[in-house]
Amino acid sequence: MIAADPVIALSALLFAIGLLGAILRRHLVAVLLSIQLMLAASNLALIGFGRRWSAAGARLDSDPQVFALLVLVASAVELVVGLAIVVAFVRSRGSIDADAASLLRW
Repeated sequence: MIAADPVIALSALLFAIGLLGAILRRHLVAVLLSIQLMLAASNLALIGFGRRWSAAGARLDSDPQVFALLVLVASAVELVVGLAIVVAFVRSRGSIDADAASLLRW
């Protein structure tokens, strides 16, 4: 069984990579994938903290896994809506550049 500390450290590393990808990328699909990576890292952190919490109390609890499942469902919904927005944007503007997406306000 893997300890909780390496799982939480890996989660923090994946979240940082996703955050950098979301900030530095200009391609909208890459930004969506970076956001998905951040959500997956938060799921991993939920499970890691749940493992630490259940080890401290000597009681196996399934609450963190349930929360991770809910976050997974929310991230799938977010991805579907985000891809629909990207497809509509490409059809109207002909570009996937995130800088051109600021023109959607007007």
